[in-house]
Amino acid sequence: MGYLEKILYQKTLEKYGNTFSTYIQNNWKRYLDDCFILWDKSIEKLEEFKILLNGINDNIQFTMDHNEEELPFLDVLIKKAGNKIDTDIYYKSTNSKQYLPFDSCHPRHTRINVPFCLARICTIISDTNTQHTRLQELRTTLTNRNYPQPLIDSAIQRALKLSIEDLRQTKPKKKEKLKTLPYISTHNPLNNAAFSTILQSTALLKGDPKMNRILETHTIIKSNGNQNP
Repeated sequence: MGYLEKILYQKTLEKYGNTFSTYIQNNWKRYLDDCFILWDKSIEKLEEFKILLNGINDNIQFTMDHNEEELPFLDVLIKKAGNKIDTDIYYKSTNSKQYLPFDSCHPRHTRINVPFCLARICTIISDTNTQHTRLQELRTTLTNRNYPQPLIDSAIQRALKLSIEDLRQTKPKKKEKLKTLPYISTHNPLNNAAFSTILQSTALLKGDPKMNRILETHTIIKSNGNQNP
């Protein structure tokens, strides 16, 4: 429970009683500064709740959107379908879908994983027909970005084999802390291989006492940033 929720639950308990406070606790969802709640009360009650919410901290003020049919939450479009909820991908109006082109300067392993990563997003779609439509749209988009058709087909098939139940499980994070010195460059075949020069110069770097202590306990790794032709 975060700072906001702790105060929110207490204020709803004090103003509306245990039943409403429990309702908020069971239905209130938050990820950073994006919040979502399933509401079965009146619109007037919703406006009251917003006033209460914005009264928690003058520096934390929320805007509100509500709809009886569908609403976006993060990258998911949540839609009411009878007595159940359907989910679809939500694209902002500014999303141009200008994904990494296959003929870019990025390493091959990066490019060949783009179709799978994008197809995997489609696994959040609950309706089969909608999912099929979104995958067809993805095929067209990736084809326009010069991705080979066999690669696109293989990526989609891999994504469809994933278990939704497994994907929804929170995976424990490894607590191991790696001590690294990252060297970051852009993907450009015209750039000199500076990383090799750095590795060959470690003896020179160790001539400095401070750098020597750092290099004894850290590993130098290479990371390439984004740069298209």
